[in-house]
Amino acid sequence: MNLDKFSSVVRSAFYIFFVPNSFFIISYPKSGNTLVRRIIAQLVSGKDVTIGHKELNEVLPEIGRPFSRKSIISFGFKSHNIPPLVLWSRGIFIFRNPFDSLCSCYEYYNRNTNRHFDSIDDFLKSKYGLIWYTQHLDFFLKLISNDSWISKQWLILDYRILLEDRLTAINSIASYLGISPFDTDMILRHTSVASLAKLEEASGSKSHKGFTKVKNYDSYRNEIAPELYERILQLEKIYYQLFP
Repeated sequence: MNLDKFSSVVRSAFYIFFVPNSFFIISYPKSGNTLVRRIIAQLVSGKDVTIGHKELNEVLPEIGRPFSRKSIISFGFKSHNIPPLVLWSRGIFIFRNPFDSLCSCYEYYNRNTNRHFDSIDDFLKSKYGLIWYTQHLDFFLKLISNDSWISKQWLILDYRILLEDRLTAINSIASYLGISPFDTDMILRHTSVASLAKLEEASGSKSHKGFTKVKNYDSYRNEIAPELYERILQLEKIYYQLFP
């Protein structure tokens, strides 16, 4: 086991057994993790959803980041690096369809990080592509195949709901957190739903090194090698069976 994974196991065990009310937010990269953290920050702390990443990490730290008196005990895991122990905790699992997830992650790495891929095929064949997404799917299948007690500890969110029916998503998250419908309504009265709607639109809209975000990913369907695209279609078939 590498040191990063060992460290994640130790930290997650500490939070599960010694930190009351801790829970995890799990997703494949670029699948709504930050958006959900912003919604929770608004619901629980009253922090405006447009706060920057630095302040968001103070309120809702990702796993591995220090927490302070400002923190709500919630930790974000990218699902390729989840210790199995987390299954026995509480959490929110976010699922996005594989094609859009992979295309979005490919663009993000080329736009905002030092990882650069010459083509989407190179990305898909790397550990960040199909390997990580498959691990994401495997964790979810383990989650829903376990006994009812474990399943009831988790809120499953379809990414489409976050985008297309955000009010329903917010109410689902609030209910999971134990916030009453009355209190949720009062919070939302002081929240600009329009500002929530802008979050996804604003995310990653800037170009980086001449690489501009593509909002419609269909053009990639003709660029991906047939054998890789076939693997994505197999994953999509499973996804749409789970989320019709």
